[in-house]
Amino acid sequence: MVVKIIRLKHSDIDFAKYDDCIKHSHSGRVYAMSWYLNVVSPGWSLLMADDYSIVMPMSVKSRYKIKYLIQPYFCQQLGVFSKCQLNEEVFKAFIKSIKYRYINLQLNTANVFTADTDNLRQNFSLDLSKPYSEIASNYNSNCQRNIKKAKSFGQEIREIDTDDYIFLLKQNSEAFFNDKMYELLKKLIIAAKENGKGKLLSVVCNGKVVAAGFVVKENNRLYNLSPFSCPEGKEKQSMSFLIDNIIKENSQTETILDFEGSSISGVAKFYAGFGAELEYFPVFKKTRWF
Repeated sequence: MVVKIIRLKHSDIDFAKYDDCIKHSHSGRVYAMSWYLNVVSPGWSLLMADDYSIVMPMSVKSRYKIKYLIQPYFCQQLGVFSKCQLNEEVFKAFIKSIKYRYINLQLNTANVFTADTDNLRQNFSLDLSKPYSEIASNYNSNCQRNIKKAKSFGQEIREIDTDDYIFLLKQNSEAFFNDKMYELLKKLIIAAKENGKGKLLSVVCNGKVVAAGFVVKENNRLYNLSPFSCPEGKEKQSMSFLIDNIIKENSQTETILDFEGSSISGVAKFYAGFGAELEYFPVFKKTRWF
């Protein structure tokens, strides 16, 4: 299959057609939606073929007058998205059309072509279409024990203000976030709320927020973004309580809960405890600065 790939500047993109491709792609992800990219990578450009039936958004940066392609913050998967089944020939054609000396790009689950990737990373997802009782019966024993412990403390789920969430995240996040990333995350939360896509959920115990998370829903996929627990929340298994509540509230719907990670063994074990399935996405790298 031979495709004619067209390069478009941000100002030339038909966002309605572009978003329609992402929504109808088998591996469509919120990270690739135009409203999301406009926040995390202003001015992003595009490779497109067959009147937006196949697209590849690109976050291009510049250093020392050299342009390079890199993964934006808070953007787990990008790459090539297609309304029809993507074959290796077309995928490679898009990859070869990237004319930059340095590339560090995390692709999506439909882009697994080992000849063009350095490694695979893992993610966990859970189908919520079944009744809650059936989903919960597949929690492992440790997960069930943690939820039972969490409920014994009389914890509650409440929405939380954006500024309060960012403040508490700064105090309790184990991830490496700098001030620029916190500011970007705040903009992303505001954009998600304005588009009716996001919520900030917290776990409250005795009037105190002990855990929280940023939840985004796009199409039939629910994303667990930037969760955190304070020391008391870890002791009281508050994150298990929060995720169990999300599962219960969205059970028996055509929704996939995307845990958004992780390659960290402890986090992976925690997500797997909810019966989540392991899926892989590739990382493509090319280094040729000179």
